[in-house]
Amino acid sequence: MRTHEFSFNGEKVELTVSIGVTQVQTVDKSVDDTYARASKSLKQSKREGHDAITVEGVSQHARESINWFPTYRYFVQPIVDASKPDHPILLNEMLLREFDRNQWRLPANFEIPVTTQISLIKQVLNHNACRGVNINLTAKQFSDPKIAHDLVRFKQHEPRIDEFVVEIMDAPGTEVVKQINEIYHAGGIKVYLDDVGSDNSFELVLDMFHYLDGIKFAIQNLRKTNNQDQLLERIDFWTKVAEQNDLEFVLEGVETEDESQYSIKSHGIFRQQGYYFAKPSLPEEEHVN
Repeated sequence: MRTHEFSFNGEKVELTVSIGVTQVQTVDKSVDDTYARASKSLKQSKREGHDAITVEGVSQHARESINWFPTYRYFVQPIVDASKPDHPILLNEMLLREFDRNQWRLPANFEIPVTTQISLIKQVLNHNACRGVNINLTAKQFSDPKIAHDLVRFKQHEPRIDEFVVEIMDAPGTEVVKQINEIYHAGGIKVYLDDVGSDNSFELVLDMFHYLDGIKFAIQNLRKTNNQDQLLERIDFWTKVAEQNDLEFVLEGVETEDESQYSIKSHGIFRQQGYYFAKPSLPEEEHVN
């Protein structure tokens, strides 16, 4: 189209194109699902305007960028067993990044289509031997039963995954957690709640512990507003909450060996994550201290 001249009634005509792109996914029950997704992306391209290309629900104007695809990648940061000398990886948390202005950045919108999430997980598995997957979902994404069923179907058909954890970034209502959790549990997927004690306060989430498998406490969120003694008090409080509710507990934001060893010796916290072990990286570049 860019090299050929088109005309109508003797007048030169400039054509533009709208494209919707997808591929067959594990979650597709039939080819109709694939075509429906492609059609949805095509309609989105038409709404975007001239020369728009939409791949798995993510739009881009073709003239704006030469090197456009892929826009998104999952970076990984490991959750390790800090009680063992070699810090074996238990799970790789998938952290969404967007390529913008020649560098990887936090995306403006985390709510990408589930088919895109699955494609990105497969990319990680292609480059990384860890068989534990941890992905983040917003409250809106977690509340969608279709996303839950699609992730369950993917997990059941992906032999490279032994453990799959869905991590709720911002808590929806308890009744929603109860209903959606039934779908995930039936499919062998665990549900964690992120940022307890900061973004998700105790009062907000205390009624949903019964429906969770684990909680994550991020000390990096509290360093600026709490001294060391206050941080230790909060860690003690949340480890007790986890024990009382039979929840797995992950300590995030571990930055030093002293922090890691103290947490193990004083509270038995062996699931740990933070810069002391590894910074977020592309899966092909992952290295654990």
